[in-house]
Amino acid sequence: PPSVPKDLNVLYITVDALAASHLGCYGYKRDTSPYMDAFARDAILFEKSFAHAPSTRYSFPSMMTSRYPASVAWGDGSWPPPVLPENYTFAEALKDLGYYTAALLNYRFFKEEWGLNQGFDLYDNSRSVLHQGKSDPATHGSSSQQMADATIDFLQTNGDRRFFLWVHFYDPHWYYETHPGFSVFGDDRMGLYDGEIRFTDHHIGRVLEALKAQGLLDKTIVILTGDHGEGFGEHDIELHGYHLYSPQTHVPLILRVPGLPPRRVTDEVATHVDVIPTVLNLLRAPVSPAFQGGSLVDVLTGDSTYRRRRFQEVWYADRGPFTRMVSVVDANWKLIFNEQPSGTFELYNLQQDPGETSDLWGQADPALEQELRDLVVRHMEEDHLPLDFHTRIAPNISDQPFADNPGNLNVVLGKDAPLVELQGARLERLPAPEHGLRVTVWWHALATPGPRWKLFAHVKPDRGKFINADHEPVGGFYPVSSWQAGQYIKDVQELRLSLLEAARGFTVVTGLYAGDQRLPVLSPGKGKAAPGGGVTLGTLPSAASKRPAAPTRQPK
Repeated sequence: PPSVPKDLNVLYITVDALAASHLGCYGYKRDTSPYMDAFARDAILFEKSFAHAPSTRYSFPSMMTSRYPASVAWGDGSWPPPVLPENYTFAEALKDLGYYTAALLNYRFFKEEWGLNQGFDLYDNSRSVLHQGKSDPATHGSSSQQMADATIDFLQTNGDRRFFLWVHFYDPHWYYETHPGFSVFGDDRMGLYDGEIRFTDHHIGRVLEALKAQGLLDKTIVILTGDHGEGFGEHDIELHGYHLYSPQTHVPLILRVPGLPPRRVTDEVATHVDVIPTVLNLLRAPVSPAFQGGSLVDVLTGDSTYRRRRFQEVWYADRGPFTRMVSVVDANWKLIFNEQPSGTFELYNLQQDPGETSDLWGQADPALEQELRDLVVRHMEEDHLPLDFHTRIAPNISDQPFADNPGNLNVVLGKDAPLVELQGARLERLPAPEHGLRVTVWWHALATPGPRWKLFAHVKPDRGKFINADHEPVGGFYPVSSWQAGQYIKDVQELRLSLLEAARGFTVVTGLYAGDQRLPVLSPGKGKAAPGGGVTLGTLPSAASKRPAAPTRQPK
């Protein structure tokens, strides 16, 4: 929006184990968060805001890459699992825009080996010594005062440069400590937790006051959120880490954007993967297709036009059999799929039951249940896509004809009506030192094929057995069932062969099939229907037939 100034700084404040339900601005009755509440009144607050995982180890990589946990490129060999360099991070995106990037952290998980240091000019986890314990996640210690001191010092030192600062407050995490003057809610576990929030809130207030005193408040996008929530017996679950219910994943998400008026968003869901695209959008910068979230700027301005649905994930093997859960959530509904080990579903109406106390699975509209179930399955399939998925797909799917299409076939296939057009094909031998064939086919979907049809490809050498090259088009990522009417698809398949096989001549036949039926040719165009169905793409002569004849000896 033109009201948003250019070249804004970015301050990302995260709080460990901060459940939205324990803040006054989210309706909590105890006075745990006066400074965060005041900040929220001057900002944009999302009432239905969720983390993608119930633990630090999976939540922060998702927050810093705008990718769902299972889609992050993970390494192995240490704990938490390393975030690999091929991930594109928040800090890298802003560093590419010329920002000075800094992180002020305070827990041993944030060691550089974790990989979240990618893109940071300053990555300071020296205050991790303030939290000590014999095992994760139970630690003693306090760091909020020191974190606020370091943040205020950073603002005073770097206020004249364009910066991205991520600062993490850890104190609300178990074990809960007491703080004189702040622990006023009792000495039971919930009372101690609320006291930790009140103590942390005080020091976050110091940071916000310093930002204002430095004249930076109206020059800075400020985001406040928690990495996950905390349970106190709901669903018989304590603490966090292993479940996707709201106590473990409903976190505050509050954004203050200079130039945008404050508001409460009640009719839209917002999650951590949306933060990076939103900030880049506000900075008038391009958003990498590697980011799986979407910009919330339309929601920030009160002009949202579609309903968002987002996903949550958790998996573990340290508590009995391997367990994996996936959920889909929007402003109205939340479906949890307990994929392993039980394969069961749970459904909650977030409008009527925000605490998720009544499971409605099997009692709600069957069409809604099926829709949400299909969304979860589709999301789980997409988890397996590589980080460079968009770079593989983008050059090969278009709503316009491809300029390099040779147009040497123009064969129309269909049964009762035209379905697809095989517009052109090119057969090539792979350049040395590779041995094999490259088959490029240009398709045009005249109608939407639907789920029935698949692609077949048969390579018939002039000697020896034929090669079954059936495959999903576009590197396996765009099956015929995904084609839409009007789309142009460029499918490139490379077949590696032995040196002897690669020297032979080949005829290539392709088409669509369903079971034992092949889609008939309605109009052969410039092509040739193959015996048994399909289209002959062409013939590649043997390598031997292309060699020049040996020179004859000339008489003396």
